Amino acid sequence: MKKFDLTRFARINKTNPQGKARITSRHIYILPTKYGIIFASILFIMLIGSINYANNLGFILTFILSGMGLATMVQTWRNILSLEISSVPCKPVYKGHKATFRLLFESPKRPRLGIQIASPDDQCLFDLNTNEVKEINIQQRTTRRGWMPLKRITIYSLYPLGLLRSWSYLDISSDCLVYPTPAEYSKGKVSADNATSNQGDQGIGNDDFAGHRAYQLGDPPKQIDWKAAARQEKLMIKLFAGESSQQIWLDWYALPSSSTVENRLSLLTKGVIECTQSGVLYGLKLPQKIIDLGQGQYHQHLCLTALALYGDNAL
Repeated sequence: MKKFDLTRFARINKTNPQGKARITSRHIYILPTKYGIIFASILFIMLIGSINYANNLGFILTFILSGMGLATMVQTWRNILSLEISSVPCKPVYKGHKATFRLLFESPKRPRLGIQIASPDDQCLFDLNTNEVKEINIQQRTTRRGWMPLKRITIYSLYPLGLLRSWSYLDISSDCLVYPTPAEYSKGKVSADNATSNQGDQGIGNDDFAGHRAYQLGDPPKQIDWKAAARQEKLMIKLFAGESSQQIWLDWYALPSSSTVENRLSLLTKGVIECTQSGVLYGLKLPQKIIDLGQGQYHQHLCLTALALYGDNAL
């Protein structure tokens, strides 16, 4: 016997471009749980017995319990009605790690108890007070690099007695950037041009002071000249003259020609991480993109983003 799949006929809460959604009455489904079926069966037996023996007390008890069941149905349905959900940008992760999607839940007008979220890789249980905004993290396994959207999640509730289950499907706009998996080792060859700078350290070495330049996003805070910044009312970076600076180019074509695309991306990812940790100036050369020399966390993000989005189809 083929199992009935209700999700094929479900109405799904779609979001606006800002990644926000609101659960309305036409998007909520409700069915009894196994305990609800047992409860309804007991009420049916009590009703048959009361009719058979003409027992007024039996009728009263049956109708009271039936009224409780109907009230429970309304409370279970209202517990997720008008919930407001919005997405928050999530941090990039490496392929193979779990991506953490951040969702904000808001409960207008009344508190919510026992709200549950289920996704293919994670689930969560939480409560909301009136007008409270709570951040809930949903984790999802990463199997490919590039932009990964949040899979459809199910919001449901068994409150208050667990006799019925109300739920709604949510398809919210939220993406996580997945970097390539770093190689375990770089094989010592990811650069085609490891050269000493002709212009000195450019701020890295500890030799003679050579001047200032304007602060750029990603520059190390220890190189900021706070006195000069106070005089000029903007952040200034110290420059030093020397011959110890090394410029490293992470070059796609310097890698073994037998390497696959994904292996090359993994080796370059490892090279970017190592260069950032060592604090050297480095750039990235890809077949259709070149990222100039730089350093710092922002420069690392630019390079890793280019590697993550390399090619038309990220894997």
